[in-house]
Amino acid sequence: MIEAGSLEYAHARLCARYGVRPDELAWRRIEMIRDFGAMLDTARASPLAAWIAEIGPEANAHTIERAMRAHLRERIAAIAAWMPSVWRAAIEWCGVVVDLPVLQHLARGGAPPLWLRDDPLDAALREGGPTRRELGLASLLAAGKVDPDRLAALWRAELHRRLPVRGARSALLAD
Repeated sequence: MIEAGSLEYAHARLCARYGVRPDELAWRRIEMIRDFGAMLDTARASPLAAWIAEIGPEANAHTIERAMRAHLRERIAAIAAWMPSVWRAAIEWCGVVVDLPVLQHLARGGAPPLWLRDDPLDAALREGGPTRRELGLASLLAAGKVDPDRLAALWRAELHRRLPVRGARSALLAD
């Protein structure tokens, strides 16, 4: 049996979870539908069901994007949990990347977009919450106020710092 928290376990889980994807026929069916509700129904009968579970036929672009960001964060958290403990901080940090565009906008002095009020990121930024992810966001935002155009580079540098294996820093994330 493969030990939980090992690279082998994480690999097996990733292959099982992400090996199930819509085939070409499913994509063709989805592409041909012009009604959003009907498209959702068709997609729910495919491996995309988990990704669109929170999206209803009345959803607007902001609702859809919020659901996609939340699902991505959940997937990243699950992957981090499968990994050996030395890799978790780096994997968890990948959950922050989805927020970089709005963080950069705010760091440049832009007004918070209306959709942000309904996003969990808003509470994390306002409350300075105690979780590792929220603390990471606060540090990126503070650094971004110095130079908003370097926010992605600051995120990447922090990811490099969190990687447990020195060789992986250059092999995985070549600039």
